[in-house]
Formats: sequence, structure tokens, C-alpha cells
Amino acid sequence: MAEGDDADEQRQYVAKALGGRKAHGERFAIYIPNKGRSPIEGNPQVEIPDWESWVRRAVDVLGDINGGATAYSPSIGYYADDERGGERVWERTVFVYSFVDRDVFRARISEIRSFAHEFGRETRQGSVFFEFDGYAYSVSPPYDS
Repeated sequence: MAEGDDADEQRQYVAKALGGRKAHGERFAIYIPNKGRSPIEGNPQVEIPDWESWVRRAVDVLGDINGGATAYSPSIGYYADDERGGERVWERTVFVYSFVDRDVFRARISEIRSFAHEFGRETRQGSVFFEFDGYAYSVSPPYDS
């Protein structure tokens, strides 16, 4: 039996053992940090004043497409800012995720792209980070207008 077959058998076993059924498989997530680049040269990152509204919009976009979405409480972490010589930029980030129906997700992925690019552009992100099915990706400027 191939490895993929074994994993599928395990998923079926878990669903049956718990009295459930598989709803959706892949998970899509987008990270919404509370900081963006400062518009003032030489200044570090600045907090996004309407950050919570961006989190809610991410939940709305993913929820409308996939029938629901969840936002995890803010996590604290940092990234090394290449534009500032690797300086650590500490921020709070909300992780918004949703399990996807493959056909619906593909048909409406342009809505997610539009949101991600708007978020990146409007909040001056160095990149917008997202995950799909266990793989990480980022979108960097220039963002769509």
C-alpha cells in the first residue's frame, strides 16, 4: 500500500471511530500582524491602528468562501527585517484559518488574493504570509492595486 493510501485509511479510521465524517481536507491560513512599515524613513515598524478590523475582514473573507473561519488569539513573535540589517521586529499576529472545499476555494481564490494584496498595500507589509495544506508562502510588494 502506498503512503498516501495509508494516510487516507487512517483518516477514514479516525472519522469512523469518532462517529464523524470528513468535511474538508486542506487548511488555508493567513497571518495578520499588528504592525506595518513606518512611512517615515528610518523609523521602525508602527502599529496598525485598525488592526482588529483587518482580522475581522480576514475571517469574513475566508468564512464566506469556506463556510466558516477561525482567528486564533494573538501570538507574540518576531521576524528578522532584511531591510534593517536583520533587526528583530516583535509583533502580535493573529492566525486566521479555514478548511477548504477544493472546488469552491479554487473558484473564489481571487477574492483571497484581493484581500491579501489590499492588506499588504494598505498596512505597508514587507510581505503577507499564508499557509496552504502544510506549506508556507509569502507575497511581497509590489501589491496589486
